[in-house]
This record gives sequence, structure tokens and C-alpha cells, in this order.
Amino acid sequence: MNIFKRLSELGITSDIVYAGALGSVLLSLLVWNAGSGRDRHYTERRAIFIGLWAPTFMLIGRGLEDAERTKSIVG
Repeated sequence: MNIFKRLSELGITSDIVYAGALGSVLLSLLVWNAGSGRDRHYTERRAIFIGLWAPTFMLIGRGLEDAERTKSIVG
């Protein structure tokens, strides 16, 4: 089964996934600014890791968007 079809059946739209991408960037900035003291390096690495989720969400959103467009043309 196509992953995008399954996500669409679960009610997940491209808009929701794009919002997740924006949210990961904002969460990354929040985590980055929250760190201080001895754990600063760990906090920065965690913030970078969270920020790297955004491209994945964008690619999933693009796939869902294509599936939504195809669905509206076909169905």
C-alpha cells in the first residue's frame, strides 16, 4: 500500500504535515535558546536534530499534496 494513500486515509493532509515542518523549526529555535551552561553543546545538537525534521516533513507533505491532487483529478 502506498504510504501517502494510507496517511490520507488516516485524515492527514499536506497542510497538517507542512504545519509540522514549521513546528519543527520553531521547536528547534525554542530548544536552542533554552540551553545554557554545561549542557549547551548537548542542547545545540538536540536543536539541530529537531530542525532536521523539517525537510522530511516537507517531502512527505509534497507527496501528500501530489496524492491529493491526483485524487481530485481521478475521483
